[in-house]
Amino acid sequence: MPVVDEIDEHCLAAGLAFAIACDFRLSTPESKLDFPKSRLGIRSANGGIQRLVSQVGSSLAKELVMAGERVSARSAESDGFIDRITTGASLAIRVAKDSIDTGLGTDQETAIRYEHQASRALRETRDHEQGGNGRSMRIESLSDSESEAVTWLSV
Repeated sequence: MPVVDEIDEHCLAAGLAFAIACDFRLSTPESKLDFPKSRLGIRSANGGIQRLVSQVGSSLAKELVMAGERVSARSAESDGFIDRITTGASLAIRVAKDSIDTGLGTDQETAIRYEHQASRALRETRDHEQGGNGRSMRIESLSDSESEAVTWLSV
């Protein structure tokens, strides 16, 4: 099952090592990626560097790790590390997350009622009218069956 990482804002240290281990990396335009351990005089031991080398090549990996500087999402995309720049989660995705989080803190009947109200409210939005243009939940290079099996993670 493919694992997709959504990078939003800052992705550094262990979060960046996690992103490297994923099959696909999506990022918002304003995100920054960073290996700060070089500046701190410590080194990672979780395989992140070796995975980075296989993703972007040894020259760029050395630059990113040794310099320890922040890299923009656009730069990371042009270097082949970020697979796609996105505009962030659509309203439907945020409503779904909110429904799940709200449901965790209440009984099932109340959670279902909340989910129903949120769904009805979503139907009145521009996001719904445009088909959720905020972010497609499909990676175009995957088949339909693979696309449905994608695991979405957020850093």
